[in-house]
Amino acid sequence: MTWMIDKLHARLYLNDRCAFEWTYTCTDAAGEQVSEGLIGTIHVNDVLFTVESGRVRAEFMRLLKVDFKVTGCQDEADEAISSRGIRIHRDWARQTVTLHQTEFTERLLAKHGRLCQRPYTLTT
Repeated sequence: MTWMIDKLHARLYLNDRCAFEWTYTCTDAAGEQVSEGLIGTIHVNDVLFTVESGRVRAEFMRLLKVDFKVTGCQDEADEAISSRGIRIHRDWARQTVTLHQTEFTERLLAKHGRLCQRPYTLTT
């Protein structure tokens, strides 16, 4: 996937080679040059990203579709609800994002015969 990052002229983060940021510059309705950003992550053949505007999303999706078959979040209103086993819940009113791995945890507990046992929270 690094060739795709190169093709987009995106910048990989040094501390995480799967994370990148991309800037899209376009002309707004007033004729002004506007630069808006996207932050994304790539894992095998999954891309998860967040954008500053619909313009950035539209251009990024257009460029992705040149080289890839896009299978999720085709519509502007679509949002990712899970990625790599992590459930994503966004509360737009509170401006929060909550991540959890309930399904993974339940599978792990079931695998070891501990699904029906009471969980404990450990504080450090």
